[in-house]
Amino acid sequence: MRIVAGRFGGRTLVAPKGDRTRPTADRVREALFSRLFDVNDLEVLDLFAGSGAIGLEALSRGARHAHFVEHAPRALAALRRNIAALGLTRAACTVLETSVANAVRRLELDDRRFDLIFADPPYREAEAVLPALLAAAEKLLKPGGRFIVEHAARTEPLGGIPGLALGAIRRYGDTALSEYAREEDESGGAEPMRIAQRLGAVAPSATLTLNQKAKDLRAQGKDVVALTAGEPDFATAPSIIEAINRSLERGDTRYVAVSGVEELRKAISKHYEATGLAYAPSEIVVSTGAKQALFNAMLCLIEPGDEAIVIAPYWLSYADMVRVAGGEVVTIATAEAAGFLATPAQLEAAITPNTRVLFLNSPSNPAGAVYGRAELEGLAEVLRRHPQVAIISDEIYDRFVYGGQDCPSILAVAPDLKPRTLVVNGCSKTYAMTGLRLGWAAGPKDIIEAMSTIQGQSTSNACAPIQFGAVEAITGDQSIVATMVRAFDERRAFVVEKLRAIKGVRCFDPKGAFYVFPNLEAYVGKKLPNGKTVANADTLAEYLVESQNLVVIPGEPFGAPNNVRLSFATDMATLEKGITRLKQGLEAL
Repeated sequence: MRIVAGRFGGRTLVAPKGDRTRPTADRVREALFSRLFDVNDLEVLDLFAGSGAIGLEALSRGARHAHFVEHAPRALAALRRNIAALGLTRAACTVLETSVANAVRRLELDDRRFDLIFADPPYREAEAVLPALLAAAEKLLKPGGRFIVEHAARTEPLGGIPGLALGAIRRYGDTALSEYAREEDESGGAEPMRIAQRLGAVAPSATLTLNQKAKDLRAQGKDVVALTAGEPDFATAPSIIEAINRSLERGDTRYVAVSGVEELRKAISKHYEATGLAYAPSEIVVSTGAKQALFNAMLCLIEPGDEAIVIAPYWLSYADMVRVAGGEVVTIATAEAAGFLATPAQLEAAITPNTRVLFLNSPSNPAGAVYGRAELEGLAEVLRRHPQVAIISDEIYDRFVYGGQDCPSILAVAPDLKPRTLVVNGCSKTYAMTGLRLGWAAGPKDIIEAMSTIQGQSTSNACAPIQFGAVEAITGDQSIVATMVRAFDERRAFVVEKLRAIKGVRCFDPKGAFYVFPNLEAYVGKKLPNGKTVANADTLAEYLVESQNLVVIPGEPFGAPNNVRLSFATDMATLEKGITRLKQGLEAL
């Protein structure tokens, strides 16, 4: 157990032993503080404190003061050891050595108020202690203050507490966090706007967040190197821009069919016909980027409680899309030594009667793994035994393959799986059209019609002039694609060689896409110049930004906490500068 972030980030905490102790998991605290609440300058009350992990995390992230309530001897000993190890004084924290009930009465008499109260009672005692605790919470909270209760995910939170509004319930595996807010007296009885519970486990896109961070640092005048963007650094071909302009000039600015203009769906159909796959235009839906196609597919395929399999390391949005749809994510962890490829045995072990979807991404983001015919045949044999599993074949990087590697679609290997396979692709990567947002899905007519229905109730059709630009992209001169592949292949070789020359860095040689995913596990446990201990790649990424003005994406959102993702879809000078800064930062440890 460790402090996740802030001035004490990475510091290890002592956890008390005993069957009454259940420290709040690191990932739950990360979600609580990083994604939900800014605790800077707040007064915090940590009930059932145990090791003090919650209150200490809050202090690490800038809370003004924390009160810890604990009376179990072992927990108190661990709590005091942790406070001493962090060098905290009474100005920063107060320990109340008493029961929670006594502490609440004392704090009420003293008229103490808090901005944030956290309660993590033993699950088997929660039903008995929470009603009285919540009833007293209104008197302990400042106006606008919040009360967070950790409880078993299988139990529902208490509602109808006078003076408290029940907000979001966020579930993380077996654990749930329920949020209560003190109702404002001047609200006139109006109910506060509530965020839907299904968003509780959904995080902002790490890639988009870090891309924006790089832009913000540049705006401050800093010399930032960002190896984060998942988009080619090439310009969109002039012929595509001209096709878009012609569309605008002839007035293609009105609504078109939700599933896409006929010209584009026919062009996509002919594209697949040339690769040996047959899709009628009616079996294709055009979306505002391949990401929307994937999202629509999850809303159509996943019911609450259904399971979807992702292969780690995986593109980070897969998991959150599944959760938004109410599904559960099942992860297959792959090994670098195996090329980051899932084996048939792993797939068989991951499938249950509740499995509804398998995400298959080849070439993969972030690792650049590519499935050959033999690997796909092995997976297909397993899938034939489980007809309830739909396959989402994300082929967005299918043109970016290196070293003569074969990169077939699973349907080229197992055409019998076509009735339950959805092929997703788009123009963003292949034709350097990321900002133009044009993607599609091809598959069984019933699922395509369902996806069109969902899309018709959200964004409707993709931008019509961009669709005509996509027709030109797919049917026109393909030389820009070959030019990009040659450049990316050269950059890939350069980056892999440079990374492998850094002591302690392991780097898989990607077979496709335009990312490298080096493993930095050798640096976990090392001390940073500021005294923090490296807990994982998150800590290292934060350190590299602060010390080197280098922005990389940590591997945790991709399911690989000791890796970082670097994009080589940028010029050689930027790559060389970025790798140099990475080397300097790591060698300083």
